[in-house]
Amino acid sequence: MGKNLIKKLVLPLILAFGISNNICNSSFSSINPNDFLSRKEFIEKINEVFSIMDSITYKPDSIVHNIQYYWQIPKETNSLGTGDCCDQATLAQILFQERGIYTNLIWCRLHAESTEDHLINEIIYKNTPYIIETSSKKSRIINKKKIDLSKKYIPLSLTKENINEIKRFEKKSKTKLDFKYY
Repeated sequence: MGKNLIKKLVLPLILAFGISNNICNSSFSSINPNDFLSRKEFIEKINEVFSIMDSITYKPDSIVHNIQYYWQIPKETNSLGTGDCCDQATLAQILFQERGIYTNLIWCRLHAESTEDHLINEIIYKNTPYIIETSSKKSRIINKKKIDLSKKYIPLSLTKENINEIKRFEKKSKTKLDFKYY
């Protein structure tokens, strides 16, 4: 009865007021809106987003916009059908939020030998963190507990340049991004 009551009363409030995952984590540390979804609902919603994301082709900003860093707003990524990891991860976060799944963006290095930054989504479902990789040829979900984070998807702190890009993006797109900071 308790969980069903919370599901009927609290989750609609969280969704109606657009409370972000960061606020939920800080204010209601035991409440994760993703946990209100059944496993079947969770997988269906992930697959819905993946079907959209798999139509987006990876192309770096230097090819599409002739500059090194440019964050497209989700409308641009959708209409161009291309984008780099930042464009794809932010679009994915928006698509997940539209379906009631809350994610955090994580700035990372793809692997230990890499010098390039990478942006991914993290979803926590039933106390299990998952990495959502949308900028490879096929979107995929990876159980974070099953990979060595010292070798793959190594979390990074945001630089001043990253933060300025995020602010510019948020202002231009009128969207608040949820980041997990390291």
